[in-house]
Amino acid sequence: MEKNEEDLDEGKRRYYPGFSLMRLILGASVVISHSFLIATGYEETEPFEKYSGEILGIYAVYGFFILSGFLVTESARNSPDADIFLKKRFRRIFPGFLVCNILCVYFLSPWFSTNPFDFIVSHETWINFLKVVLFQSPNLYLDNIYFYETDPQVHWLASMANGVLWTIRYEVIGYALIGIVFFSSLRTLSEDKVLVTLSLMGIILSFSFGKITGEFLAGFLFLLPSLLAGVLMNVLTRHFRLRTSLAVLSLAALAICMFYVRQPTLAPFFMAYPIIWLGSRDAVIAHFFNNNVDLSYGIYLYGWPVTQVVRSFAGPNLSGYELALLAVPPTVIVAAASWFLVERPSLRYKSIRRPLVSMPISAERPPLHIEQNMGQPELLPSLLSNDRTDNCDVDGGKLKN
Repeated sequence: MEKNEEDLDEGKRRYYPGFSLMRLILGASVVISHSFLIATGYEETEPFEKYSGEILGIYAVYGFFILSGFLVTESARNSPDADIFLKKRFRRIFPGFLVCNILCVYFLSPWFSTNPFDFIVSHETWINFLKVVLFQSPNLYLDNIYFYETDPQVHWLASMANGVLWTIRYEVIGYALIGIVFFSSLRTLSEDKVLVTLSLMGIILSFSFGKITGEFLAGFLFLLPSLLAGVLMNVLTRHFRLRTSLAVLSLAALAICMFYVRQPTLAPFFMAYPIIWLGSRDAVIAHFFNNNVDLSYGIYLYGWPVTQVVRSFAGPNLSGYELALLAVPPTVIVAAASWFLVERPSLRYKSIRRPLVSMPISAERPPLHIEQNMGQPELLPSLLSNDRTDNCDVDGGKLKN
C-alpha cells in the first residue's frame, strides 16, 4: 500500500466527492427495505433477508455508521476544543431529530387515533414523546394509534410511528467516545495509535453482543464495529493511499460473507474500505450531488412514517416493491423540507461571541484607523468566533473541519 504523505499535511483538506451520493443511496435503501416489512408485515419477504440473512436496511445502517466514524473522527481532529466539537455534533443531529418526533407525535399520529384531542393531551403520549427524545426508548411506538389493519401477529407494526430512531442514540454515544479520545488526556499520546488500539479493543468486545441480554447494550455492540471501522479507515487514509485492487478484494469478500457464508455481522469489516474508496472516486455523477444539500438524514428519519401513511392510503395489496416506489418520492420531498427549514438553518447558526474591548483610560481619541474599525465586527472574524458551520459532511467533496 502506497504511503499517503500528502494527507499527513495538517493544512490539507481531503477530497471525497462521492460521499453525498453514497449517503442518499444508503438513506433510500433503508426506505426501500422497510417497505417490504410495512407492506407485508414480515421481513422475510425482503430479498436481502432471503439471500443473506439480513435486510438491506441493516447493511445501509452499517454504511451510515462507517461514514459517521470516518467523518466525525475528521471533525474531532480539526476541532480546536471539545466545546466546538460538541456544538457541531449537536447542531447536526438533534434539531432534525427533535422536529421529526414533534411532527410524528403531534401532527401525524392524531389523524390515526380514535380521538385526536384526547391523544394529544394524553399523559401517555407525552411520556412516549419524552422517552424517545431523551433516548430512553429506541423507537416511537404509540399503542393508541393504528395506521391500518394488520395481522394480529404483527399488530405492533400498525402502531409504530417511527421504527428507525433506535440508531440515533448509538450514534450520539459514538460522537461522545470519539470526542473523549480527542479532548481528554489521551490527546497527549499519539492520536492515531490510541484510535487504532481502542478501535481494535472495541471490535473484539463487540463480538459478545449476541450473549448480551440487555437491549440497549446489545444494540450498541451490534453497531459498534461499523463505527470503529470508519474510525480505522480515517487513520488508514491519512497514512496510505486507497487502492482499487484492495477495494475489489473487499467487495468480493463482502459478497462471500453476505450470500455464501451468510454472516452479516462480519459485513462492516469488508464494507468500510470500498465505501471510503467509492467516496474518493471523482465520478461525473457524484459532482451533481455535491451541492451543499444533504437530504440523507431527512430521508432516514422520515422514511418510516411516510411509508406508514402511504400504506394506510394504498391498502394491503401492495408488494414491497410497489410500496417502495410510492413511498420514496414523498419521502424525498419531506426530507428536502427538513433540510431547508430545520437542518441547514441549525448548521448555519452560530453563537456570536463579541470580544471585550478595553477602552483607554485617557480621554485621547484612538488612532483614526482604529476608530474607523470600531463597531464593525465583520473586520475581526477571528475574534468573534472560532466556530465554523459544519455538519461533518462534505462541502463540494471536501471534508469540512
